Amino acid sequence: MTLQSTITQSVPNGPLTATSFNNILEFDYALDKDETRGLIAGIQHTRVDVGNALVRVRPNTIGYVGGYYQ
Repeated sequence: MTLQSTITQSVPNGPLTATSFNNILEFDYALDKDETRGLIAGIQHTRVDVGNALVRVRPNTIGYVGGYYQ
């Protein structure tokens, strides 16, 4: 299981300064001993705040499921 959180802010600060918050929660399961085959599933949530009341960006949430083979 992996949790990654990132906060990013635009520079220089001004009336349209944007701050983004990105969170990823991921689950990984290896199917063999050397971890070359496995399954992965996760969810990512992104939110953007803009320093102006007239601008609004709605949050975004995605989910994913897959497998890997190397």
